[in-house]
Amino acid sequence: MRALVCGVLVAGFLATGPAAARDARFDRPLYVDPASQAALAARDDARFAPIARRAQALWLLDTHGVDGVELVARRYARAAVRAGRTPVVALYAIPARDCGSYSAGGLRPRDYRRWVRSVARGLRGTGAIAVVEPDALAMTGLCDGQGNRPRLLRHAVTTLTAAGAWAYLDAGHSAWHPPDLAADLLVRAGVDRGRGFVTNVANFQRTRDEVAWAEDVRAELRRRGVRRVRYAIDTSRNGAGPSTAEGWCNPSIARLGRRPTMRRGGARDGFLWVKRPGESDGDCGKGTPPAGHWWPDGALALTGWSPQ
Repeated sequence: MRALVCGVLVAGFLATGPAAARDARFDRPLYVDPASQAALAARDDARFAPIARRAQALWLLDTHGVDGVELVARRYARAAVRAGRTPVVALYAIPARDCGSYSAGGLRPRDYRRWVRSVARGLRGTGAIAVVEPDALAMTGLCDGQGNRPRLLRHAVTTLTAAGAWAYLDAGHSAWHPPDLAADLLVRAGVDRGRGFVTNVANFQRTRDEVAWAEDVRAELRRRGVRRVRYAIDTSRNGAGPSTAEGWCNPSIARLGRRPTMRRGGARDGFLWVKRPGESDGDCGKGTPPAGHWWPDGALALTGWSPQ
């Protein structure tokens, strides 16, 4: 009986189409993944529960494969729908990703377009939220091998939107580019074709600074003829603000920020945990785990517990 009810729920939601799904993203909670690394750790240690019980994005990677990523996205998104929640994903496979740094990787331009189409097929009709390529827009032109990055991002936004997803381009953060430059990049990447942009992904800037910066970016977009753009803020690790002494890579002072939630009304759609707290930024020259790997000591520090 439970399987039948779940199947009817998914089928019924998919049948409503993207137009009906838009409002549902405000009415349903964000999806909490029971298979996240934090959730698995919390089964044996309740100190990880403050991370495990909050909604976080599933990162879709080049390593999932051009064809395999569709199944990964579909299973995740439909599990969220069966739970009556909104799935959140982050696409992370852009060519020359991270310019060879700790999260280096990515696909070739032609393969990337196919990969995005596979993601879109997996998410189609589920009312998903999709964060498009953390750091990619702000790093445009900083290294070789990127191809026509704005065009690739525009393709991703257009394709995901056609599948009914809310596509947010990662715009960087308040301590990176000035609002006018961020707006120029967003226009080139097709921000008008999606829901809007997200700020502070995997970073630590204070929420009030991000809100002010995002509103300035919106003002610059209006000057460029782009209106009705909304934004969200990644608050996964900004509870203590940025660390000037340790930089952006696994700073020990970082703490969890405001809980992820969507809200109806205004230009700010809500707060997201795009970066999964407790997953490393990379070695950072500190001997911390590789990027994306679970880091128990770092996770405990984020919650305010001493890892010792």
